[in-house]
Order: sequence, then C-alpha cells, then structure tokens
Amino acid sequence: MWSSLREVFARELVVLVDPTNPQHTRRRKQLTVAVGTVFTLGMAAAMGVAPRNAFDDPLAPRVEQALRMPDVRQQLELLTETDEQSVYVRQERMQRGDTISTLLRRLGVDDPDAQSFILKNPTARGLFGLNPGQTVQAEIDDSNLLVALQANLGGDAASSRELVVERVAPQKDGGDYTYRARIASVDNDVHYEMASGAIENNGFFKSMDAANVPDEIVSQMISIFSGVIDFHHDIARGDRFRIVYEAG
Repeated sequence: MWSSLREVFARELVVLVDPTNPQHTRRRKQLTVAVGTVFTLGMAAAMGVAPRNAFDDPLAPRVEQALRMPDVRQQLELLTETDEQSVYVRQERMQRGDTISTLLRRLGVDDPDAQSFILKNPTARGLFGLNPGQTVQAEIDDSNLLVALQANLGGDAASSRELVVERVAPQKDGGDYTYRARIASVDNDVHYEMASGAIENNGFFKSMDAANVPDEIVSQMISIFSGVIDFHHDIARGDRFRIVYEAG
C-alpha cells in the first residue's frame, strides 16, 4: 500500500515540476484550489471560535449614566476680559522735522482724541521740546488707541524728569475716555553703549546714523571736539571710529 502511494506521489511530483508534461497546468490549478480551500476553512474555524464580549450580546445588562459637563462660562469671561486688556508697547526715536502727528503715526497710534489732548495740554506739549534721538514709548490697545505715553525730558546724573500721558477710564458706564499729563521724577538706571564702524562715501553724519548713534550724542561730540576736528573736512572715507556713551 505504501509503495503504491509513493509511486502515485512520485508521478504527481514529476508532473508538477515538469512544465513540458501535458498535465502540468491542470495539476497546478488543482493544487492551488486545494490550498485555497484549506486556508478558507482555517479562517472560518478561527472566526467561529473567536471570543465574544458583552457588546455582542443583546441580552447583556447595560448601565446608562449622564455625565455632567464642566461649566466653562467663567473661564470664557476671564479670557474675554484678558483679550480686552491687551496692551502693546512701541518705542521710537524723535527724528528731525518730527511733529506730534508723524511721531504718533510711527508709534502705531491712531487716536485723534489723544493727539488733540497732547496739542492742547501745556504739560503734554513738553513733547515739542524733545531733541532728535530721544526715545518715546507708547502703549496702545487692540484698536490702536493710546493707553499711555512716556518720554524722558532729561535731568541730572541721579534722576531725570519723565513726561507721562495716561488714558483715564470713564467714571460711569457709557462715558468717554479722558487723558491726563504729568511730570514724574525717575531714578536713573545708567548704562553704557558702544557704537563702531567706518566712514563711508555718504559722510560722517550718515555713517553715525548707520551705526545707530543717537543724534544728541553726535551733537555733543561736535560741541566738544569742534575746536580740534573739522567734521566736514578732516574726516575721510575709511576712517574708523569707536564711541562709548552713556545711555539712559
């Protein structure tokens, strides 16, 4: 019996491995179908024994519970209040020929009421006395309205005077904002800055601007050294400079 089976298996194997045999194609198809059937039966058996859970059983007990959602209204109100109080800070240096209008525009302020107040208030008009190079700082809100403005008016080594323009909230709902101006005394926090570079073709003054040297420092240099140096003729292209100055 076993010898007969070995002979049959040997003949079939010869047919499968010999492409020139007339029955080669037929036997390959039969073998493919047989193997596919075995895999299909194996998958069906695996699915048949797969474990079930409570969600698959329509008779399984179910518990329903309402979940209480957190109250986020207070958080939203706080976020809204924070957004309404957003303040942005900008700084600009006074430039030659500046007016209050051009200065406020560079600071990002679009507030006709604030501009009118500065033009009319005697204390706020101290801005007109600023020299080129002096710094002005503005605080604005989301609508580009002025919240506060500060400018250093100078002083001595210990302290300086600072012009402050502030927006005042209305005293009753629906009222308009107003402004007030005052002069505050501020203790100086002195530090030093250094600028360096080389004189270019455009001359001494343009080279100072390119090195970000404040105009007031340039004016002091000319006042101090004008008897020794002719800043228009003695300084030539390629001359190098290094300046250390006190910055407020």
